[in-house]
Amino acid sequence: MDVLTKYPYWTLILLSVAAGIVLVRLYGWISSQEKLARVKREIFANLLEAVIYRHNVALSLRAQARMLGGGAKYFTLAAPPLVILLVPCIFLLGQMNSLVGYDPADPGKPLTVSLNVKDGEADIFNAVLKVQDAEVSPPLRIPSEQRVMWRVVPEDPGAHPMRLLLPDVDAALAASLEVGTRTQGFVNYSSTWWLYRLLYPSSIDLPEAVSELEISYSEAEYSLLGMRMHWVVVFALVSLLAGLIAGKAMHIEL
Repeated sequence: MDVLTKYPYWTLILLSVAAGIVLVRLYGWISSQEKLARVKREIFANLLEAVIYRHNVALSLRAQARMLGGGAKYFTLAAPPLVILLVPCIFLLGQMNSLVGYDPADPGKPLTVSLNVKDGEADIFNAVLKVQDAEVSPPLRIPSEQRVMWRVVPEDPGAHPMRLLLPDVDAALAASLEVGTRTQGFVNYSSTWWLYRLLYPSSIDLPEAVSELEISYSEAEYSLLGMRMHWVVVFALVSLLAGLIAGKAMHIEL
């Protein structure tokens, strides 16, 4: 995992290529390839008819109408497999976001640490956050949301362990501010529900009274074709290109 976070750009590219190939292979398995190929041939035949008989308005219009009908039929065949593949894609994006989604913090750059407590289980007015080798501001409390926030300025590169003090709770969080090195994730739920763990992967265990911890690392941008863009855009473009090439090589109708 350290290797993946150490080289985020190549991690993003390699995972995008792999995702494009795997998703196309899965699409080929769960879609009706024979029906898709037949509908594509019919659409192409109607296109040729509309072009060849373009001077015959009636024939050309009928061919175009059949093309539209073929397009609708193609969509009904292609949409269900795409909806099925959307489910693993959501979890894949959640995992990738924890690896390549955020830039490392810089020494002296302020970060915001936000904490949500479970209603009735802790008093946010007595919440205290201590961070090793970092300046911590007085807390900002939002009682209506059971949320408390601190402005933290780490002084040196490295890991800065955090300690949370709540009424009847004194817990050294299994989390730390990562400065100068890339971190994995920034939202961590104490819920044991497996869906949260997949969408927000984290190895952090929070105290029982805490429902959410958030650290405001900056979202990462990557360069592709000379342009800076969000990592999701890079993933979409690279995986699409890889999928198209893989589909041609594996003779999969897309």
